[in-house]
Amino acid sequence: MKPLKSCCFMLTCFTFFGLYQCSFLQKEKPNPFYAEISQYSSFQPALYTQYEQLYQQNHNLIYTLNLVNHPSFLKKGDYDSFSFGEHHLFVNPYFRLKADFTPHQLEKVTLPKIHRQSEVMLIDQKTQEMYQQLFTEATSLGLELVIFSAYRSYAYQSHLYEQAKNPDYVAKPGASEHQTGCALDIATLDTGLSEYFEQTAEFHFLKDNAHRFGFILRYPKGKEHITGYPYESWHFRYVGVSIATIIYQSNLTLEEYIYQYVEII
Repeated sequence: MKPLKSCCFMLTCFTFFGLYQCSFLQKEKPNPFYAEISQYSSFQPALYTQYEQLYQQNHNLIYTLNLVNHPSFLKKGDYDSFSFGEHHLFVNPYFRLKADFTPHQLEKVTLPKIHRQSEVMLIDQKTQEMYQQLFTEATSLGLELVIFSAYRSYAYQSHLYEQAKNPDYVAKPGASEHQTGCALDIATLDTGLSEYFEQTAEFHFLKDNAHRFGFILRYPKGKEHITGYPYESWHFRYVGVSIATIIYQSNLTLEEYIYQYVEII
């Protein structure tokens, strides 16, 4: 009987050790999702469960982080503008530029534009370079585009806002993309900045091709509740070709693109 007891004891020990080893291995089994999401600087360990649940729905790590960390991003607020992409600045009614902000690489607009007394129209250098390419292709198709507005200073935007008959259609100072130097109001001489521009061949060319040159229709129809501004068929913003292409192909606004593709710190 002693040998039997000894065997039973050894079997019990091996069984216990095996179970312990299995349990230990299970605890140490790597979690690919945790390993990946924890590398982002905005990751907050205390919110891990929420991240995990939301990721099962959208399968987008950045979108998951932003949804949990910044649930009010698309709602009203008072925030400072921040950079995205190649140092582009995000500006809307709730993310604003400081009064002393001026773009570093401004130059005179050299392409067809509206002439106003005592005005020297300026534009961001890269924005004009890419618009030149867009304009050249449009011209080759017999289209006639004219720039009505480019860079606007904080002070000038304040003047426009104070003089506006309907301030709902004019951005508050600091909340205008024109202050970045990367936004253009483009139309034809016949239509000006009016609803009639939407009916022109020029508009349809811009709507379907501007992304190829890095521009987006910034305030599209039906997304006013997201952009915070009324639909403007003439307002185009330079954001770079890769970002503009994603926005165009996915039918997004800049707000939606940032929420889904840019980690908000």
